[in-house]
Amino acid sequence: MQAAAQAGIAIVAALLALAGSAWYVRDTLRGRTRPHRVTWAIYAVVGVLVVASSWLAGGRWSLLTPLAYVVGPVAIAIASIRYGVGGWSRSDRLCLGGAAAATAGWLASGDPRVGVWMHTVVDICATIPTLRKAWYDPRHEHRGAWTLYALSSLLNLGSIDAWSVGAAVFPLWLALGCSGVAAILWWRHTGSSAGPSRPAHTPGGPSRQGFGEG
Repeated sequence: MQAAAQAGIAIVAALLALAGSAWYVRDTLRGRTRPHRVTWAIYAVVGVLVVASSWLAGGRWSLLTPLAYVVGPVAIAIASIRYGVGGWSRSDRLCLGGAAAATAGWLASGDPRVGVWMHTVVDICATIPTLRKAWYDPRHEHRGAWTLYALSSLLNLGSIDAWSVGAAVFPLWLALGCSGVAAILWWRHTGSSAGPSRPAHTPGGPSRQGFGEG
């Protein structure tokens, strides 16, 4: 019974994540949201690596949502090529190099738990540009999608069957990271009437500020 409940939670959480990504892609193509290109490309690459290492380290149902976070970022990364912002800065190259180093460390150690920890750290670093963008340019980040991501990742914690490195480390980071971005976007939107945020170095004018148009 418990296993069936965990599976159900994992499936619902993954569907929420996919819905958030579909919403994000739609508004990106409409020019309402401007994803950071490198962040989403790194999410896609690191997502594949961390899901693989987490699976080998013993994770199961709790990895279904992280798998959805592979599919979504691939689609968003593709859409961001034309409609996104940002390029390959020094920190971006360091993140990608970190992903390669994490994979090398995993293979050299023969322990997938090493890969889980190292890839999770790289994912955290890759989130920094989006956290900055959410703070300084909240109108061009997708508040609705990030809210779904936060709900999905928090719900997914209920599918963890063992608090092990493979089953819990990356899902816990997803819950913290997604909730952090969503909280910043809600805070900045709520406080936007007090005055304009510092302009970001992005092309084009402001978008509408509805719930789904970060």
